Amino acid sequence: MKTETARKLFANRHDMHGPGFHEAMNEIMIVFSGNQKVINLIEDLFKTIETPRQARPDKAADEALIKLMKAICKDIGIEYKTLPDSYYLNFFSMPRQ
Repeated sequence: MKTETARKLFANRHDMHGPGFHEAMNEIMIVFSGNQKVINLIEDLFKTIETPRQARPDKAADEALIKLMKAICKDIGIEYKTLPDSYYLNFFSMPRQ
């Protein structure tokens, strides 16, 4: 279940306002409830997002999300040591024709 929830988060990380991202975040709170670091990082992400953009550093939400994704990867046993942080936020999107 943790792996499926992590997959949802990574698949929807490009749209923090979308329903897929919200679903993943709601699942994380339950599925990873035994991992206090993950729970703390969720709280940090919520606090960051709730802070008005002009009152926080430009990349604060991205950095909080990356920390959360890394903690989730560690919990489920996925190695990420050689993956640059920027890759956590990159995604592929083809223009519609």
